[in-house]
Amino acid sequence: MGYLNEKMERLLFLAMQMRRYFKHYEQETDKTTLLQLETLMFIQEKPGVSMKEISVQLKISMPATTPLIDRLIATKLVKRMGDKTDRRLIRLELTIQGNARVEERTEQMKLKIKDLFAGLNEEELDTYIKIQTKIIETMFKKKLIDNPS
Repeated sequence: MGYLNEKMERLLFLAMQMRRYFKHYEQETDKTTLLQLETLMFIQEKPGVSMKEISVQLKISMPATTPLIDRLIATKLVKRMGDKTDRRLIRLELTIQGNARVEERTEQMKLKIKDLFAGLNEEELDTYIKIQTKIIETMFKKKLIDNPS
């Protein structure tokens, strides 16, 4: 079983290196964090979403959700709207700038990922995708994540 511990240590190291890579990328761009980008993408998918729905989707507390959304509103990427049937609810939508930021950052991420995997041939890339897909499916089955669809 010693080999398994060594493999898990190596996987942890590799996961941390990937995280650092994307964290560094985040710092060299327009300062939109990955969490902010994920939030913007969720609002884009579900215009009129509530703060509570964002909190649940991102698996963060409501007290953490409020400043996240406030920053997106302050940078004019998101706008608040009242709910037509319940005045207590606040709904969120992307602004034109918010939609543009999602498109821009998505394209940037694709280019960064393309660059990252440029050293792999097609077969290696297919294998990597199959393995990652299997890991994500396992995480979903164990209810560690929501349906990745």
